[in-house]
Amino acid sequence: MSFFRASGNVVAAAGTAPFLTINGAAGRNIKVKQIIISGASLTAVAYLRLAVAKFSTAHSGGTSTAPTSIALDSSDPTLPGAVLAAYTVAPTPGTLVGNISERRILGQATTAAAAGSPVQVVFDLNVPLYSTSENISLLFPTAPASAVTVSFEVLFES
Repeated sequence: MSFFRASGNVVAAAGTAPFLTINGAAGRNIKVKQIIISGASLTAVAYLRLAVAKFSTAHSGGTSTAPTSIALDSSDPTLPGAVLAAYTVAPTPGTLVGNISERRILGQATTAAAAGSPVQVVFDLNVPLYSTSENISLLFPTAPASAVTVSFEVLFES
């Protein structure tokens, strides 16, 4: 069993489609252990609903980047394939199994004068993904008023 961590920033795709996805990997079981979101900012201060959802089929389309994953144990540097996808253009969501967890957070304004203390949201999970079609995704169940920039960290094992 090997542990991996990935982190980065994403300007979340507009709307309610997934903006961060942890995909299953070919020939390997992936277990999503923890997702941390921080520094959510948008044009004006607003409350946001943030959900972790499980999908049984892969998303399609959209524009994404693949954040780099690193092995936490240097004796096992074998990384699974492209497990993470951060979407800047919304994909067409796969088949939703359901929301695993949901939180209401206060997104801060991008202007320093209007900004408050950044909020950190921790989702402690233990969700297995057995195939490349399964995924865990972060999304906004209610569309934000503007694009949202967030920082993320994902801990998973394989």
